[in-house]
Amino acid sequence: MSTGIHFPIAEHKQPAYPVAQIGSLEVTEQAYEPVIFLPYFPGQTGEEVDRVIEAVTTYFSKEK
Repeated sequence: MSTGIHFPIAEHKQPAYPVAQIGSLEVTEQAYEPVIFLPYFPGQTGEEVDRVIEAVTTYFSKEK
């Protein structure tokens, strides 16, 4: 299962929005940091869903 970071910075800080200098959006920035993106797509099989669940469960059950 591949991993990656999608939108590594909040949308209002993306280079595509240089005109939208609207200041600090503290709640957006705080909410953005702990986000995890899970594979989900039309046609995803039950087996694929189970694999995602297993991977997430395994990751979070490890002692940090």
